[in-house]
Amino acid sequence: FEGRSFTAAAVAHLSDLDQFDVEDYLFALSALSLVREEAENRWWQHPLMADFALEKLGANQQVFERMARFYYQFAVKHRTDYAELETEWGNVMSAIAVAHRLPQRQLLIDFSMVLAAAWLARARYAEARRAFGWAQDAAHFLGDAMAQAQLLVPWGEICIEQNDYQEAEEHLQTSFALFHKEGNRAGCADAHYHLARVAIEQNRYAQAGEYLQQCLAIREELGEPRALAQVYYRQARLHYDYGPNFAAAKQMATQALTIQQTVNDTLGMILTLRTLAQIASKQGDYGLAKQHGEEARRRSEALQDRTELAASLYVLSHAYLSLDDKATAQEMAERSLELFSAVGNRRAEGLLLTQLTTIYIATENFERADQSSTRSIALLQQIGDNLGLAHSLQYRGDLDLRLGRVDDSLKSWRAAIQIAQRMGHHDLLHSLEKRMQQIVD
Repeated sequence: FEGRSFTAAAVAHLSDLDQFDVEDYLFALSALSLVREEAENRWWQHPLMADFALEKLGANQQVFERMARFYYQFAVKHRTDYAELETEWGNVMSAIAVAHRLPQRQLLIDFSMVLAAAWLARARYAEARRAFGWAQDAAHFLGDAMAQAQLLVPWGEICIEQNDYQEAEEHLQTSFALFHKEGNRAGCADAHYHLARVAIEQNRYAQAGEYLQQCLAIREELGEPRALAQVYYRQARLHYDYGPNFAAAKQMATQALTIQQTVNDTLGMILTLRTLAQIASKQGDYGLAKQHGEEARRRSEALQDRTELAASLYVLSHAYLSLDDKATAQEMAERSLELFSAVGNRRAEGLLLTQLTTIYIATENFERADQSSTRSIALLQQIGDNLGLAHSLQYRGDLDLRLGRVDDSLKSWRAAIQIAQRMGHHDLLHSLEKRMQQIVD
């Protein structure tokens, strides 16, 4: 166990002994200070004992295979109970490494399939990318094209969460090609759905629309409500970002939410509620924005999904700032930034820093506003998020104006206007032109 805590049940399985006998042995070893009871039903082994055990095992690979299979069954049983999985993450990841080393290729593939959603929900991106790489090699060795295609989709999702759009697109395009070759239309739709998200986040809106239309055609043909609601949600996001067209975004999001409530798609509801909160804020209904945002947060906490919780806190920060509750807005933005920073989501970090800039301006904390604005602009330029950059430049201009730096303010707004014009973002363009006009007047 290499210094990780473990249960008596795990030792019983590995040693093929009765669990009651194992517990007696563990208590005896505890009396000799060779193991220590750390918590209820969990034990920790002294390093000297671990070295001795490893020496005795020698080349016996059967015990390592039993260990890998034990933790695979644990992962299957608790695949959606993230709190329970958390207690054994170290041992589960060690079991995956063992499956790679032995090698147990099919077990490695199965592990990755089972844990894909948990890795995403708990933001364990580095672990996921390493395991998906091993599993992909295993599937290629076995000649299992369908497993390759299926693994590439969540691998691509993980890359999107870390703003590694080039790698994400490569995985998803390869996945689509494999699904297409195998005649798996549902798989083709899945790949296009996530490719649309890549395109939206890179401001390639026309291409995103094409992906979504292709995805929609397949999902309407297959008639799977949950998958269809996903497309409606993503179309709502496209309308929200491109143009934007808030009325169309609200219509699509409402359609998605109706289906998601019917089929009890909790994760889908969280995403859609968050979008509805953003739309409500843009339409000036801040009470409704808060209501949708709080429900998204509550469901995220119940689902134990850190990524969705962080995103829900970000949306709520906007709602509370609009309601003039600056303290709560700042608290939520800072907590969201902490969560996103921990998992390396640079785009979210940039957007949160922009949000904190607006909060610090509102509270007249200009020093912190300057720091967050500088970091935000640098991050968003680095990852090529033009829409996020334009918003950040807008608030940079606001800050400079408050500090009496009119020329700097105009420079930031003009740069933001150029981006908004290229993107055809009429709402942002109107907001910027209104700011410019106030100075002229």
